[in-house]
Amino acid sequence: MLNDLNLGWLAGILDGEGSIYISVKPRQNFGPGISFTNSSLLLMEKVQDVLSAIGVQVVIGIDKAQTRRKSYKIYITTVEGMRTTLVALFPLLTSKKRQATLMLEFLSQRKGSARKRSDGRDFEIAGLISAINRGHFESVETVSNSRESAKIQSELHSDMESPAEMTGPTLVKTA
Repeated sequence: MLNDLNLGWLAGILDGEGSIYISVKPRQNFGPGISFTNSSLLLMEKVQDVLSAIGVQVVIGIDKAQTRRKSYKIYITTVEGMRTTLVALFPLLTSKKRQATLMLEFLSQRKGSARKRSDGRDFEIAGLISAINRGHFESVETVSNSRESAKIQSELHSDMESPAEMTGPTLVKTA
Protein backbone atom coordinates (compact mmCIF):
# COMPACT_ATOMS: atom_id res chain seq x y z
CA MET A 1 0.00 0.00 0.00
CA LEU A 2 2.82 2.45 0.75
CA ASN A 3 4.42 3.88 -2.38
CA ASP A 4 5.52 7.26 -3.70
CA LEU A 5 2.13 7.84 -5.28
CA ASN A 6 0.31 7.41 -1.95
CA LEU A 7 2.84 9.60 -0.10
CA GLY A 8 2.47 12.28 -2.77
CA TRP A 9 -1.31 12.02 -2.51
CA LEU A 10 -1.20 12.38 1.29
CA ALA A 11 1.16 15.38 1.01
CA GLY A 12 -1.35 17.00 -1.37
CA ILE A 13 -4.19 16.33 1.06
CA LEU A 14 -2.17 17.86 3.94
CA ASP A 15 -1.33 20.87 1.75
CA GLY A 16 -4.97 21.38 0.75
CA GLU A 17 -7.17 19.92 3.48
CA GLY A 18 -4.83 19.71 6.45
CA SER A 19 -3.43 21.88 9.16
CA ILE A 20 -0.14 22.03 11.07
CA TYR A 21 -0.65 24.02 14.25
CA ILE A 22 0.57 24.74 17.77
CA SER A 23 -1.92 26.20 20.20
CA VAL A 24 -0.70 27.71 23.44
CA LYS A 25 -2.71 26.45 26.38
CA PRO A 26 -3.13 28.07 29.82
CA ARG A 27 -0.03 27.88 32.03
CA GLN A 28 2.14 28.01 28.91
CA ASN A 29 1.57 24.42 27.80
CA PHE A 30 1.60 23.72 24.08
CA GLY A 31 -0.97 21.82 22.01
CA PRO A 32 0.77 20.91 18.75
CA GLY A 33 -0.87 18.81 16.10
CA ILE A 34 -1.55 17.90 12.52
CA SER A 35 -5.12 17.54 11.37
CA PHE A 36 -7.00 16.56 8.25
CA THR A 37 -10.63 17.63 7.65
CA ASN A 38 -12.96 16.62 4.84
CA SER A 39 -16.61 15.78 4.22
CA SER A 40 -15.75 12.56 2.36
CA LEU A 41 -15.51 9.54 4.64
CA LEU A 42 -13.93 7.58 1.76
CA LEU A 43 -11.15 10.17 1.45
CA MET A 44 -10.57 10.19 5.20
CA GLU A 45 -10.35 6.38 5.25
CA LYS A 46 -7.60 6.57 2.63
CA VAL A 47 -5.78 9.19 4.75
CA GLN A 48 -6.06 6.76 7.68
CA ASP A 49 -4.73 3.87 5.53
CA VAL A 50 -1.70 5.80 4.25
CA LEU A 51 -0.88 7.07 7.74
CA SER A 52 -1.15 3.50 9.04
CA ALA A 53 1.25 2.36 6.31
CA ILE A 54 3.90 4.79 7.61
CA GLY A 55 3.28 3.65 11.18
CA VAL A 56 0.93 6.36 12.44
CA GLN A 57 -2.31 5.04 13.93
CA VAL A 58 -5.24 7.46 13.92
CA VAL A 59 -8.99 7.44 14.42
CA ILE A 60 -11.51 9.23 12.21
CA GLY A 61 -13.82 11.48 14.19
CA ILE A 62 -16.80 13.63 13.33
CA ASP A 63 -16.11 17.37 13.22
CA LYS A 64 -18.71 18.71 15.64
CA ALA A 65 -17.90 22.30 14.71
CA GLN A 66 -19.48 21.74 11.30
CA THR A 67 -23.23 22.26 11.48
CA ARG A 68 -24.15 22.61 7.81
CA ARG A 69 -22.51 19.49 6.43
CA LYS A 70 -21.19 16.33 8.02
CA SER A 71 -17.42 16.57 8.16
CA TYR A 72 -14.70 14.22 9.39
CA LYS A 73 -11.43 14.93 11.20
CA ILE A 74 -8.21 13.10 11.88
CA TYR A 75 -5.83 14.46 14.51
CA ILE A 76 -2.20 13.50 15.03
CA THR A 77 -1.00 14.82 18.40
CA THR A 78 1.78 12.48 19.55
CA VAL A 79 5.38 13.57 19.11
CA GLU A 80 6.32 10.40 17.21
CA GLY A 81 3.17 10.49 15.07
CA MET A 82 3.75 14.11 14.04
CA ARG A 83 7.47 13.56 13.47
CA THR A 84 6.90 10.39 11.40
CA THR A 85 4.23 12.07 9.28
CA LEU A 86 6.24 15.23 8.62
CA VAL A 87 9.50 13.41 7.85
CA ALA A 88 7.70 11.11 5.37
CA LEU A 89 5.83 13.96 3.65
CA PHE A 90 8.33 16.82 3.92
CA PRO A 91 10.00 16.45 0.50
CA LEU A 92 6.57 16.37 -1.15
CA LEU A 93 4.91 19.30 0.65
CA THR A 94 4.34 22.60 -1.10
CA SER A 95 2.13 25.07 0.77
CA LYS A 96 2.71 23.61 4.26
CA LYS A 97 6.49 23.19 3.97
CA ARG A 98 7.24 26.26 6.11
CA GLN A 99 4.93 25.11 8.89
CA ALA A 100 6.44 21.60 8.68
CA THR A 101 9.96 23.01 9.03
CA LEU A 102 8.99 24.95 12.14
CA MET A 103 7.02 22.04 13.63
CA LEU A 104 9.99 19.69 13.14
CA GLU A 105 12.18 22.20 14.99
CA PHE A 106 9.59 22.38 17.78
CA LEU A 107 9.39 18.57 17.99
CA SER A 108 13.19 18.17 18.00
CA GLN A 109 13.18 19.59 21.54
CA ARG A 110 10.77 16.90 22.76
CA LYS A 111 10.92 13.21 23.43
CA GLY A 112 7.67 12.08 25.08
CA SER A 113 5.31 14.97 25.66
CA ALA A 114 4.80 17.74 23.14
CA ARG A 115 2.75 19.74 25.61
CA LYS A 116 5.43 20.51 28.20
CA ARG A 117 6.41 24.07 28.99
CA SER A 118 9.48 25.29 27.24
CA ASP A 119 11.53 28.31 26.28
CA GLY A 120 10.86 31.49 24.34
CA ARG A 121 11.74 29.90 21.01
CA ASP A 122 8.75 27.58 21.34
CA PHE A 123 6.44 30.57 21.72
CA GLU A 124 8.13 32.13 18.73
CA ILE A 125 7.61 28.98 16.64
CA ALA A 126 3.95 28.75 17.73
CA GLY A 127 3.44 32.39 16.73
CA LEU A 128 5.14 31.93 13.39
CA ILE A 129 3.09 28.86 12.49
CA SER A 130 -0.08 30.71 13.46
CA ALA A 131 0.91 33.74 11.37
CA ILE A 132 1.74 31.58 8.35
CA ASN A 133 -1.58 29.74 8.70
CA ARG A 134 -3.37 33.10 8.67
CA GLY A 135 -1.47 34.15 5.54
CA HIS A 136 0.75 36.80 7.12
CA PHE A 137 4.02 35.40 5.77
CA GLU A 138 4.44 34.75 2.07
CA SER A 139 8.17 34.51 1.40
CA VAL A 140 10.48 31.61 2.16
CA GLU A 141 13.02 34.09 3.54
CA THR A 142 10.56 34.91 6.31
CA VAL A 143 10.78 31.44 7.77
CA SER A 144 14.51 31.03 7.28
CA ASN A 145 14.95 34.30 9.12
CA SER A 146 12.20 33.58 11.63
CA ARG A 147 13.60 35.37 14.69
CA GLU A 148 13.73 38.68 12.81
CA SER A 149 10.31 37.98 11.35
CA ALA A 150 8.75 37.46 14.77
CA LYS A 151 10.18 40.80 15.88
CA ILE A 152 8.84 42.52 12.77
CA GLN A 153 5.44 40.84 13.19
CA SER A 154 5.33 42.02 16.80
CA GLU A 155 6.16 45.57 15.73
CA LEU A 156 3.51 45.46 13.02
CA HIS A 157 0.94 44.25 15.54
CA SER A 158 1.86 47.15 17.85
CA ASP A 159 1.41 49.60 14.96
CA MET A 160 -2.00 48.12 14.17
CA GLU A 161 -3.19 48.84 17.70
CA SER A 162 -2.55 52.58 17.39
CA PRO A 163 -5.09 54.79 15.56
CA ALA A 164 -4.54 55.01 11.83
CA GLU A 165 -4.18 58.34 10.09
CA MET A 166 -6.68 58.95 7.35
CA THR A 167 -5.39 60.35 4.09
CA GLY A 168 -7.16 61.25 0.89
CA PRO A 169 -7.74 58.68 -1.83
CA THR A 170 -4.86 57.78 -4.10
CA LEU A 171 -5.56 57.62 -7.79
CA VAL A 172 -3.83 54.93 -9.78
CA LYS A 173 -3.62 55.45 -13.51
CA THR A 174 -4.10 52.26 -15.52
CA ALA A 175 -3.14 51.83 -19.13
